[in-house]
Amino acid sequence: RRYLLQALEHTGLGPDELGIAKALLLGDRTRVETDLYTSYKRAGVVHLLAVSGLHVGILAAFLYGLFRPLRRYPYGRLLQLGGSTALLWGYALLCGFSPSVVRAVLLFCFVSYALYLQRPGATLHFLSLAWVCMLVLNPYWLLQVGFQLSFAAVAGIVLLYPALFGAWPAKGWPWGYIGKLVCVSLAAQAGTLPLTLYYFHQFPWGFLLSNLMLVPGIALILAMGFACMGLQTLSLLPAPLASLFGFLLGQMNAFIRWAGGLEGLFTEGIPWGAVHLALSGAGLVLLATHLRSRKRWMLGGAAICLTGLVLWGAAGEVADRSRETLIVPHKYR
Repeated sequence: RRYLLQALEHTGLGPDELGIAKALLLGDRTRVETDLYTSYKRAGVVHLLAVSGLHVGILAAFLYGLFRPLRRYPYGRLLQLGGSTALLWGYALLCGFSPSVVRAVLLFCFVSYALYLQRPGATLHFLSLAWVCMLVLNPYWLLQVGFQLSFAAVAGIVLLYPALFGAWPAKGWPWGYIGKLVCVSLAAQAGTLPLTLYYFHQFPWGFLLSNLMLVPGIALILAMGFACMGLQTLSLLPAPLASLFGFLLGQMNAFIRWAGGLEGLFTEGIPWGAVHLALSGAGLVLLATHLRSRKRWMLGGAAICLTGLVLWGAAGEVADRSRETLIVPHKYR
């Protein structure tokens, strides 16, 4: 990993572009400038800097295509599965075995093996199996915010995306493609919303715009980044390719700074405690389950949770207004 990070430093990228490249490709965010990282948070796309399912999915698609000729030979499908899985676990190792990348690779292994056996199952079952396996390996992952957000985002997509896209009016190109991006972004944001409000007390209202602008092109940027990193390790990186990669990263950073600086699209200081988390989480689970099973009592339970959330927030507001505060003016030294 250290060797690859050093290889990226010799690609001729600027400081901001280099920091983002290291975060995108290997999950190293130590070189990302504080103000730029804040812009990513305010724009609602900080998840792009955490190696997760998006990165693993792009790499898995490339590896499956690379090993596809093996299917002509005996045991070719098994070799394709084994080679792709081994290299993906190697990539997870290079990324430091962060919870998000381990979850993504585990999900890929379970789904791929099920398809190999021609016994595809429900993604939610595979997600639950990945949850159990990760907690067996390291129970302390349960207390990490990244672990919780990673599973919450995927669960939100699995549970809410079908209903959201089913309600999308236009399914043909290009509106259907745009609808998929919108519905995936909304589902992931809804799945993580109770946790992000509880831990960070902020919400980026412009997340949908940022995701619609960046997610379609991030696959190209990642593919180009992997190519630049690999060619640089062999001292074969052509200067035009490195310049193009740096230009794309620069344009992405410029857009993020603009989107993160828009006034009124970022709210901070949202009061959200444990009771808010429990009520909103329970209501979200009941609503998502209702959308899958169409059980009306679950919809009623979600409405009760939402009502309780509103009443609890109103009670907290009343308590804050009636609280007396003693202010002691002082001058240091």
